[in-house]
Amino acid sequence: MSRPPTPLLRALDREPWPTVILIAGEDGAGRQAAIRAVEQRMPPEAVAIDRFEDEPLARVLDAARTAPLLGGRRLVVVRVTPGLIDRDEGRDALLAYLGNPPEHAILILESAKIDKRLKWVKAVAAAGLVVECSRPREREMAAWIEREARDLGLRLRGDAIELLADCAGTDTGLARRELEKIALVTRADAPPLDAPQIEPLLSPGRTAGAFALEDALLAGRCQPALAALHRHLEGTASVAPLALLARLAGICRRLAVAAEIHSRGGDAEEIRQALGCHPFVAQKYSQAVSRRSIDAERALAACVAADGRLKSGGAAAAALEAVVLAACAPRGGLVARGTRA
Repeated sequence: MSRPPTPLLRALDREPWPTVILIAGEDGAGRQAAIRAVEQRMPPEAVAIDRFEDEPLARVLDAARTAPLLGGRRLVVVRVTPGLIDRDEGRDALLAYLGNPPEHAILILESAKIDKRLKWVKAVAAAGLVVECSRPREREMAAWIEREARDLGLRLRGDAIELLADCAGTDTGLARRELEKIALVTRADAPPLDAPQIEPLLSPGRTAGAFALEDALLAGRCQPALAALHRHLEGTASVAPLALLARLAGICRRLAVAAEIHSRGGDAEEIRQALGCHPFVAQKYSQAVSRRSIDAERALAACVAADGRLKSGGAAAAALEAVVLAACAPRGGLVARGTRA
């Protein structure tokens, strides 16, 4: 499973524990790992664990103040939703609690996002501990998925890891859920799984054109790339244009790095180290830049232009098509747009 942040583990290694812990950040799997770390280190005798979501903060704090039957410790976990603490009533209730927290309780506040300038966040930091869970960078997701799969007893081939990374982006919570789903239906002694084997198990809409778009761009095949682009944009499983632009920009960035390394005689291993990706992915990009001339700077400039067009209300299809055309065009040349299909 995801590794809990080091500051939390250090805090749990000494007594007394913090009476309030704010676990925040976009890494959903990391937040859950941090909460599990606290749960697992609680003494087994006379422990009460309460979880709250969409409950008034006053009720949550009343639960924290209530000592467990026969003594012991109480762990209260609450997901911080918009308005729970931001309003005066919730903020004042939390500040009053922090002024005299019960010794028997550990209050965990879980939030995907925080503003460190807020009074209540500063109060939590002063009275207890703030733990930040940041998502891995895009280049780190393949290694993250491979490690998580190993923890679940799954063995995945390179193309399966790439498929999961492509579908989940840097959303570790989503990636972890998909891995757990695959693990549920996979025998412990099963051979390594490849992309075609795991694709039917993924959530609907996650895999439409996942490889087709990238592979067509790497090969410089304009019409198949445009067709894959429109499969992403159309239908019930459509991908948000900005999310799709982020995927295109990631491909263009990797192409730029691979092209630069190839131009000075570097190999697939050097590309892998620079991208921080799985060897399977590095080999794909190494082969792409060795087979054709790529104007990576033009492609990246097209991504920047598309970002401006999308954020100013421009047509999504036209903005993203321009990126595809730039990525497929040879250095110093043009490529015909062709048809969608």
